[in-house]
Amino acid sequence: MEFRDDYDWIDYNPKGFNIHAGPFNIARLSETEFYMYLMIEDRHLNQGGVVHGGVSMTLADNAMGMAAHYAGGQPASTIEFGCKLIAAAKGGMPLYGKAWVERSTKDICFMAGELWSDGRKTMTASGVWKFIQPKTWG
Repeated sequence: MEFRDDYDWIDYNPKGFNIHAGPFNIARLSETEFYMYLMIEDRHLNQGGVVHGGVSMTLADNAMGMAAHYAGGQPASTIEFGCKLIAAAKGGMPLYGKAWVERSTKDICFMAGELWSDGRKTMTASGVWKFIQPKTWG
């Protein structure tokens, strides 16, 4: 998995915590599938000199959440997230990933994802996102 400039990369405007964890780059491939990448900088590394697991989890959570949002046509919030860290990603290299909808109902969306670096799968993830109904005032 690698960067492709022919994807429709989303102008992602991060807020809150994501300002510190990114910058993430996300491309929508279909209604239910997204690619993502993060260029690893020194600030993304742990004390062992490899990508901190929390950075990988945050990248996957963002892409999976965006896929859920687009699939459901409304914002969604993570209610369950699990992952397996398989291999270390190193600094100075991009961390790529893919997120996709496994199943969706009117209330929740079941997601899966994986990350890759330097030709190796580094993480698999799955989770559940709850669709947030917009509040109506009045």
